[in-house]
Amino acid sequence: MTTSHPSHHFSLDKPLLLAATLLGVVLLATGMFAARGAQSGIDAPIVPAGELQLLGFVELAPLAIGILMIMVVISLGWPTLVEVPNVLISRLGVLSAGVASVVAGAFGQPIHLAYIAALMIPVTFLSEMLRRDGRSQLLLQISGTYSGSIVVLASAMWLFVARAHGGPDIALVGIAVILGGVCAHYVTPSRMRGLGSLIGTAVTGIVATLALGATWWATAAFIVAFALLGWALDKVARVTPQVVYEWSGATFVLINHCALGVVGYVLVLLVL
Repeated sequence: MTTSHPSHHFSLDKPLLLAATLLGVVLLATGMFAARGAQSGIDAPIVPAGELQLLGFVELAPLAIGILMIMVVISLGWPTLVEVPNVLISRLGVLSAGVASVVAGAFGQPIHLAYIAALMIPVTFLSEMLRRDGRSQLLLQISGTYSGSIVVLASAMWLFVARAHGGPDIALVGIAVILGGVCAHYVTPSRMRGLGSLIGTAVTGIVATLALGATWWATAAFIVAFALLGWALDKVARVTPQVVYEWSGATFVLINHCALGVVGYVLVLLVL
C-alpha cells in the first residue's frame, strides 16, 4: 500500500527528475520565443490582443513538438504513477488524447479540447475491450487513464496562449516562474524548500515581467498558482513513493508545466 510511507518527502535531487523538469522548461520557452517572434510582424489593430490566430507551421512547430515530447513522457510515466493494472492500454490512451489535443491547439479553438475530453470517456471504456488480463481493477484502470488524458489536455493550452496576440509574453513569465521554483527547490535545504521555491518564483517572475513588459497581474497569478500546486503535489508525494522513480517521477515533475498552461490561457482571457 502506498499510504504506508507517510514520511516520504519529494525532492528534485535525483538527476532524472531535475533533467525532466528543466527539459520541460527549455521546450516550452523555445516554442514560445518562436511564437513571439512570429507575432512581432503582425499588426495589433488587425489582430486584437487576446484573439487567437493561425501561426505558420514553422513558427508553431517548435512549441507543438516540445509539448508532444512532454506528452510522451507523461504517457510513459502516468500509468505507473497511478498504478493502473494494464500499463500499455493506459499509455496508448493518454498518448492518443495528447496527439489529438496538440492538433486542436494548433489549428482549432479551446472548445475542441472539451470535445476531446468528452470523447475520451467512451474511448477509455472501449479500450478496456482490448485487455486480455481479465480486466481486473476496472475502475482504477479507467480513472487512471482518463485523468492522464486530462493532464495532457491541459498542456495543450499553451498552444492557445501562443496563438493569442500578446500571449507569448504572458506564457514566458509563467515559464520563468517554473524555472525559478525548480532552481530554488534544488539549491535550498530540505526544511526550507517551500519558502525557497516561493522566493525563486518571485525573483524570476519579476525579472521576466520587467524584461518582457508583461502585466503584473499575470506574474502574481502564476506565482500563487505555482505555490499552491507545489504545496498540493508535495502532499501527494509524501504518500506516493513511486514519484521518485524513473518515468513516474519525470511525469510527476511535469504536472506543473501542464497545469500552468491552463492558468496562462485564463490570464490571456482576463488581462489581454
